[in-house]
Amino acid sequence: PRLGVASRPAITSLTFGGGGATLAWSAQPGETCAVEYTDNLAANPPRWTPILTRTAAEASQIFTDTDPARRAAPAGYYRVSLR
Repeated sequence: PRLGVASRPAITSLTFGGGGATLAWSAQPGETCAVEYTDNLAANPPRWTPILTRTAAEASQIFTDTDPARRAAPAGYYRVSLR
């Protein structure tokens, strides 16, 4: 049998609006993805905070971060990883 290699989620867009930051990414259906956030990439190592874990039902995933504290931060960084 052939062994498959899991693909990595790929961020396809990040937009900012009145409702918050909207992150879109691609994933394989059935993969469990985690969205993580940090406000300081200079920390060694950066402290990534999980803010969403989701099993992809389809290839395109969208999440809008409406958290007031993250929205008020002067800088913020997101990443998506497999779980």
